[in-house]
Parts: sequence; structure tokens; C-alpha cells
Amino acid sequence: MLLLVDRLLMKSIRDMNKALFTSLSNEWETPQELFDLLSDIFGGFDLDVCANENNAKVDRYFSPDDDGLSRDWTGKCWMNPPYGREIGKWVRKARGEYKKHHSLVVCLVPARTDTRWFQDNVVDATMIVFIRGRLGFTLNGGEGRAPFPSCLVIFGPVDKGQGELLAGLGLISILLRGRAHDKAICLENQDVVGREKNEIHVTN
Repeated sequence: MLLLVDRLLMKSIRDMNKALFTSLSNEWETPQELFDLLSDIFGGFDLDVCANENNAKVDRYFSPDDDGLSRDWTGKCWMNPPYGREIGKWVRKARGEYKKHHSLVVCLVPARTDTRWFQDNVVDATMIVFIRGRLGFTLNGGEGRAPFPSCLVIFGPVDKGQGELLAGLGLISILLRGRAHDKAICLENQDVVGREKNEIHVTN
């Protein structure tokens, strides 16, 4: 009897984890500590391009009803898109809005470098930051480590000081004229970004 209960309990835990923390789930809420760090680096964001009233990171945001894919993105924009099949549309939109309005768009996306949406769109990015370790997300009321690596894809101007701070999060690739610059840099957390802040949701 105890063995049966144990098996049922383990199945329940596996089912819960599958529902909460796999790529089958689309909406991975941005870790607040990471957003606060990036907001400090870029001097605040003007627009959260795909959010809802429960997870919006700034006062101005586009909800699903607003349809951010059909709207103009201006100013300094934050994007943590749904991680399902629609992700390519969002990254393509970020690329287009940067070219159209010269907006700054900072995107938090899975580091799926083998996918078509990644390779087709990041060619115009200014910088990619491959975040060290796995991020801790809030998803459907639960919390846990993502089962995939994450990166920041940045469309728009990044100055030297901002680049040095971003390097505290992981390996940076600087893109010039559509090709990754061979002078990629990787700095340790110390003396760049506060270690305590980085380790809240990022583990080595």
C-alpha cells in the first residue's frame, strides 16, 4: 500500500513539474531581480511590449488584448515574449521596431541558437548576453529553475559602461554588420555587478 502511495505521489510531482516548468508552458514571468538590474543599467524602461496586469514590469504595457505585435514600439522597450510557437513573431517584431523607430529593445529569450527564429533575427542585434546558469522564473503561481538556458538579445545602442555591467551576467557576443565580433568578452561578477544580486536567480 505504501509503495502504491509513493508511486502516486511521485507521479503527481512529475505531472506538476511538467505543467509548471517545461517548454509546454508559454508565459515565464521575468525574474524581478533581473529586471531591476537591467532597468538600472539602461536607465529604466518605457514600455513592456507583451505583458498582462499581473506581470507587467512598467506602467505602460501591451496586454494580449492590445496585441503588441500590431502596435508601434517606441522608447526603451522590455520584451519577455511567450515561449511557444509565437516567439519568432515577437523577436522578428523587435528587430523590425528597432530598425523602424531606432528603439532600444531588450529581449529575454531562451538561448535556442539552433532555431530558425533565432538565427534569422538576431543578425541585426547589437549584443547578445548568454546568461550564466539557469534563471529562476515564476510560472502559473509556482517557482523554479528554467529547463533551458536564457539570453538577452539587445537591439539598439549599448555603451561601453552598460556592456561592462551586462558582462557580469555571462558571455557577451557583440554583433557588427550581421557577424558576431570575434572579440567577445566574459567578465566575472566581482567588480562589475553586485554578486548578491546576480546570485538570487542565477546559479553557476
